[in-house]
Amino acid sequence: MKLRYKLIIVLLITVSFVGFAQKNHYLLAQIQYQNKNYDLAAIEIQKYLTENTKDNNALILSAKINIELKNYSRAVNNLLVLSPKKYSELYLLLALAYAGNTDKANAINYLNKYLRQRNKIAEDRIIACPEFGNIADSQEWQSLWEKSNYSKKEIMLLDAKSAFNAGNYGQAENLLNNYIIKYDAQPEVLYMKAQISASHENYKDAFNYINKAVALSDDNEQYLKTRAGIEYYLKKYNKALIDYDFALQKDSLDLSVYFQRAQVYSAMGAHEKALSDIEKYLLYYPDNEQALRRYAAIAYAGKDYLSAIRTYGKLIERYPENTEYFKLRADAYMGTHTYSYAIKDYSMALDLYPRDAEIYYQKGMAHFYLKQMNEACAAWKHAQKYGSNKCDKLLYRYCK
Repeated sequence: MKLRYKLIIVLLITVSFVGFAQKNHYLLAQIQYQNKNYDLAAIEIQKYLTENTKDNNALILSAKINIELKNYSRAVNNLLVLSPKKYSELYLLLALAYAGNTDKANAINYLNKYLRQRNKIAEDRIIACPEFGNIADSQEWQSLWEKSNYSKKEIMLLDAKSAFNAGNYGQAENLLNNYIIKYDAQPEVLYMKAQISASHENYKDAFNYINKAVALSDDNEQYLKTRAGIEYYLKKYNKALIDYDFALQKDSLDLSVYFQRAQVYSAMGAHEKALSDIEKYLLYYPDNEQALRRYAAIAYAGKDYLSAIRTYGKLIERYPENTEYFKLRADAYMGTHTYSYAIKDYSMALDLYPRDAEIYYQKGMAHFYLKQMNEACAAWKHAQKYGSNKCDKLLYRYCK
């Protein structure tokens, strides 16, 4: 058995993840757009729209890509077939596209419509959009901003959002509390309160806030995902799965759900399902450190040590100064009983951080299993020196 494991381990260096399915062009476009690779994003979204001509989410993404590429007429064509009831940003995108084409009348018209909506971004963010520079000298533009387009209630909420998005949770919480006292506890306010409570590990309060937000929002997908994440920390795993599954019914292409749900499956001991979910995420983000860490941890928990070894190897290649990855790969080698490989990785970890008692203890165990008692005793003595009590009995019994 040991020889079999050693032969497989040698081959693992050349093995890569096998995708669970053919890649989706919409997701590829979304990723390229996030990475600001707009030309590549345009190619991918066009491939997707060739077969999915009426996919509204794809049309919105196509419009955003075309605006970035200054293909304003194409963006307008993408947007005019959509409903503003479903997409609150639609009028703003149309205003940007028309402004990019220096179509002042349509740009002002759609921006006016956008500003009359309840959910809108702050004035300074709108003015900063470069497309509006084409019409900023016009009298119509000046007149638009002479009047008040935001109520005091909207300004307070936007200030709270700004503080929240900047990570200034103390300021955001004060503004949100004042907002609730003065106005109401609308879903978006409750959602931010939940996030702030969760950041303080106050998961019970976070759950109460997000529960109310979900009830008031007709099962908003983002709120469902947030509630599921909080349910995970409260060990309400079955409820978390229900929320993640519901979120996927609303958007089956939301990769973040697969990433998060994998953690729930793993906690429940459903390691194969957990690995399947994280593989879906890694298909599109193969170099994401968090995803690789999660994949390796899930594989190790499910005693799929070979997959864990392979994945920690990828992480070590990218982060050769990270002590933890050497230590974790060594632990996985211990699971395969290939103790010499484990010793090598424990030694590498100790070269990077020579005062880790746990690593010395584990290194001693690897030597022990190989019947290398002098080396085992030396490692255990170092572990004891740096504060470990785990090896006291071992030292007394084997190292007199």
